[in-house]
Amino acid sequence: MTKVERLAHSNELPTSEELFGGGLDPLLSTPLETTAPKGTPKTLLGKRVLLIAPQPFFANRGTPINVRAIAEAVCLAGGEVDILAYPFGEPVAISGVKIYRSKGLPLVRSVGIGPSWQKVALDSTLCLSALRLALTKRYDLFHGIEEGAFVAGFLARLKRRPFIFDLDSNMGDQLRLSGFLAGSPLVSLFTSMERYFLRRATGILTVCRSLTEFAERERVQGQILQLEDFPIESTHQIDESLLRQVRSELPGKRIVYTGNLEYYQGVELLLRSFAAVRLSDQGFEASLLIIGGKSGDVQRLRALAKELQVDEWVRLTGERPGSEMGSYLAAADVLVSPRLRGSNTPLKIYSYMASGVPIVATEIESHTQVLSDQEAILVSPDIEGMSEGLRVALKGEGRERASNARRLIDERYNQARFNREIERFYCSILRRSI
Repeated sequence: MTKVERLAHSNELPTSEELFGGGLDPLLSTPLETTAPKGTPKTLLGKRVLLIAPQPFFANRGTPINVRAIAEAVCLAGGEVDILAYPFGEPVAISGVKIYRSKGLPLVRSVGIGPSWQKVALDSTLCLSALRLALTKRYDLFHGIEEGAFVAGFLARLKRRPFIFDLDSNMGDQLRLSGFLAGSPLVSLFTSMERYFLRRATGILTVCRSLTEFAERERVQGQILQLEDFPIESTHQIDESLLRQVRSELPGKRIVYTGNLEYYQGVELLLRSFAAVRLSDQGFEASLLIIGGKSGDVQRLRALAKELQVDEWVRLTGERPGSEMGSYLAAADVLVSPRLRGSNTPLKIYSYMASGVPIVATEIESHTQVLSDQEAILVSPDIEGMSEGLRVALKGEGRERASNARRLIDERYNQARFNREIERFYCSILRRSI
């Protein structure tokens, strides 16, 4: 068994020695193959892209899923993509893509969501790996995700190539809201760097209206493409045995949440609102299924469910494979996104919409950029609003809105449109650089 095969089948994280062998070798590489119909013009044929993603890759969460989708779209158009990511992540093979990992650090075997010192340290080794790739390989375009765009911008200037700033979030706001480096001048420095590279990017890719408006306020010179996500393919896959198991273990109406359990997601609000509905005298025979979250967060919420006297009707699974999400969505009578704040639309919303299940979501910018009261039951981000929204949905009053949401996915938020727009955007950026 080769090194690549051994790593791909191992449950253990590879060491930096295994990854590099003294050099920067790709972890996984597959021949350039696409599923495009025969005779389809390959508008990006021969074009090579370095996609810099300061994330674990692959991981079953928003940004890594988006990175995979971009790489697949570029390869479908005939391009070749090298992805440079952190030194850990799930093994994944993407046709036409080589995956490189930056050098690992002692004792750092994972990284959480949001800013941290671990991420700062990992970004430093990512920069060195990106520089080495840029100096030893030929690229026609650099594409940087979030702070990876700083590296892409530097390399683009060095190699006189165009670069794309992939704006998945307002990173300055993220830093301020997280409290990381609170009061430090480094926050202002980081914000200045974000603005500097935004204004010099050949192209800016955003995922929602609020980020497009942020880029426009910065008076950027580059071309802006706002391209929303689409439902994850695995959410269409249903394991009938798992579906039967969920229905058997949780009889009655099932309220389902999927995602991490960070505070901003509002899962504590959801739990308290569920308790208000379940313990009311209106006779709602409902259960709450919460999919996702680290073990510490799961234990904390289990304790809260017990304190609220609803633990009998609450199930927290912790993190589950993406392949199971379709079964959990199919088991739902109500899907919920109780997020408290934010401006970028969570990826799960598109999968919720595709499911045809009524959605209850807080009426904040994260949701209202995609959802209106024609597609979802929108509520205020408090216990009174959320509990009323759950009552309305459990009465079956959200079915027409769910049909509207599904129709919107078919018309606008789908992978075929995503692939076309990425292809056009890349072609336009490359033409601008001539």
